[in-house]
Amino acid sequence: MPVGLQQCEELPVSFEDVELLWKRVREETGAGDDEVTVKCVSEEEIRKLNQKYRGIDKSTNGLTFSYGDGRHDIALSLEVAEREAEQRGLDWSDYAAWLVVHALLHAGGMDHARSGEAEEKTREAEKRILRTSGFRELE
Repeated sequence: MPVGLQQCEELPVSFEDVELLWKRVREETGAGDDEVTVKCVSEEEIRKLNQKYRGIDKSTNGLTFSYGDGRHDIALSLEVAEREAEQRGLDWSDYAAWLVVHALLHAGGMDHARSGEAEEKTREAEKRILRTSGFRELE
């Protein structure tokens, strides 16, 4: 279950925690021995990625790319995510842990946008994984 973490010195979630969260996500989703690389990028870079791959010309907190061969790349914009946490009055560390879990669940095949039922299952999985990994759940 290889995990990579690149350019994420400002992420308040440790490499070991990302490994644990990926393990929990794999257990939840059956992602097997898939590999995931998490890279922290600038707000401008995530906006360009969002435009190129989703046709949406605005920044976002994260994007997950799955290649169908057991490899996944996650791009996180800590600038966007930290601003969102502040706007919502949430602790930055808690929000960052949630964002990592959320992105990893996408890599594991969960997609909250498919339906209301899929959204509910994703939210339940996020809470369960955060709780069993020693992080606070977001409401």
